[in-house]
Amino acid sequence: MKIILERAKDNIGQLSIDDMPFCLILENPTLKIPAGTYQLGLLYSQHFQRYNLHLLNVPTRQGIEIHTGNFYENSEGCLITGTDEMPAITNPRNGNEPWVDGSTQAYEALMQRVSKYIFADFMARYDVLEITIVDFVEN
Repeated sequence: MKIILERAKDNIGQLSIDDMPFCLILENPTLKIPAGTYQLGLLYSQHFQRYNLHLLNVPTRQGIEIHTGNFYENSEGCLITGTDEMPAITNPRNGNEPWVDGSTQAYEALMQRVSKYIFADFMARYDVLEITIVDFVEN
């Protein structure tokens, strides 16, 4: 399984799985994860009281999860799933920040897809799950 997050200029990026767009990712611009490739682990989250995907071995950081939310304030450096990009002017909390809707729907679909892959016999024996984060490049 090939997972890539392509960051966009507005801090809402596209998460693709096996070269197919899957969901949106909102990232707090003040707490961005350095671009690179990171191993993903399915670990228990004390904060959410459930299993979430965690990015492992991020330099100077720990506890980075992929989880639900809508706004920058819902992330302490984690990646937030979404289905729809919402304009900043419709943000009920701060008119200057873009946000995502459909977070729970996107999260559940992602967890279902990844869980199916992780628990397949072949994956369990041979593969390492990774995410590659690519920075926005202005043309």
